[in-house]
Amino acid sequence: MRRQLSGAEIDAMVAMRERGMTYRAIAREFGVSFGAVYFRCLQAGAEAPKPSRVQTRRYPVVMRHGREVRAFTPDEDAELSRLRLDGLGLTAIARTLGRPRKSVEFRLLTLARRDERSGA
Repeated sequence: MRRQLSGAEIDAMVAMRERGMTYRAIAREFGVSFGAVYFRCLQAGAEAPKPSRVQTRRYPVVMRHGREVRAFTPDEDAELSRLRLDGLGLTAIARTLGRPRKSVEFRLLTLARRDERSGA
């Protein structure tokens, strides 16, 4: 059986959302589902506040398929190439750079394609 939310509870949910709380955090607070909170906030027209300051990152970010992905820097590309020429395997390179193994593998392929196109 679903729990009925009182008008005061819905108003409190909306206020929390407008202060920037996530739907999941609000749901935990009231002991209801994410969907219940989302629906009630949607009905009330509640919106989370826009970030007031720009978040700075220590690394460049690019968008891929709607997701933020940490871009490789020229320094990382140089290190990646050096480590590969030194004979390190993909897993060792990935650990050294703090990157997933697949990211390293596909970046090496991208760099090889670029070198091939430029005639290097």
